[in-house]
Amino acid sequence: MFQQSWSAPVVVRLRSNVRIVRTTSQATECLTDEWPAPRSKPYDVALQACVDCFEGHMPTEQVRRIFIAACSDAGILIKP
Repeated sequence: MFQQSWSAPVVVRLRSNVRIVRTTSQATECLTDEWPAPRSKPYDVALQACVDCFEGHMPTEQVRRIFIAACSDAGILIKP
């Protein structure tokens, strides 16, 4: 489930590039390694959603929606 492709990719602007995020695994990489904004409540919720998905407790599409909210909050969302 963690590697399962989302229904549609999410395009975000990171520190030095634009990234197309297609899976919860890729979202986790963005959150932990490439996040350009200060940590916030939506960031924390998104990171926990990725962990929950990895553990089998949350569907990937719900993680996608939560990730989009965190990206929007951080001002890095290009295309949901």
